[in-house]
This record gives sequence, structure tokens and C-alpha cells, in this order.
Amino acid sequence: MTRLAALAAVAVQLGAAYAVMGTPDLGAAAAFWASTAPTLADSVAAAQLVLWLALLVALAAALAAAIRAAAGTLGARRGATWSVAVVMAGLVILAAGVADHVRAQDSAPTVSGGSLAQAEAQLGR
Repeated sequence: MTRLAALAAVAVQLGAAYAVMGTPDLGAAAAFWASTAPTLADSVAAAQLVLWLALLVALAAALAAAIRAAAGTLGARRGATWSVAVVMAGLVILAAGVADHVRAQDSAPTVSGGSLAQAEAQLGR
């Protein structure tokens, strides 16, 4: 039963990652590693790619454990390391979702450059 729970946990995390982040931009992630001055978008894409790779490794491990259990062979105990890794992946997905939500809610205008008088003129005050 615990093997099925591990598969279910990874499946939920994969679904959550897709809902929160979508698929990673492979071009931007490649630009992160190839460029000497990567942009913020490149950094985010690279972080998303690393998270997706970690989730795919977790899925492969959970599938392998389920297949071993179904075949009747005993696998090695994963111990606390596996549990911590799955929880950390979930927390990273949650943090990405919170950051995305906060960014979407932040509708305050930003003023970059210019003087206070110019900003007030733009706002019509």
C-alpha cells in the first residue's frame, strides 16, 4: 500500500507542478547555462527545469518500487531521505505557487526613473 501512496503523492505533485508552473521553457533554461549574464526569466526557467527533473526522478523511483513490489522482490528501504525529498519537492511547488499568486496580486504601479513631479503629472494630480 505504501508503494501506491508514493505513486499517488508523486502524481499529485506532478499535477500541482503543471498547474502552478506549466511546462518549463527549455530555450530559456538552456540560455541560463550558456549565457554569462542570464536574465531573471532564464533563471526561473532553469529552476523550473530542475524541479521537473527532480519530480521525474521521483516518479521513476516510485514506479520502480511499485514494479518490484508487484513482482514480489524486496527493494531496499528508502528511509527518511525519500520522505524528505518528496516533501521538499512539494514545498518548492507550493512556494512557486505562492510567489506566482503574490506577483499576480501586486498591481501597484512602479515608477522607475524620473522625478516625483513627472510621476504626479502622469497620474493626473
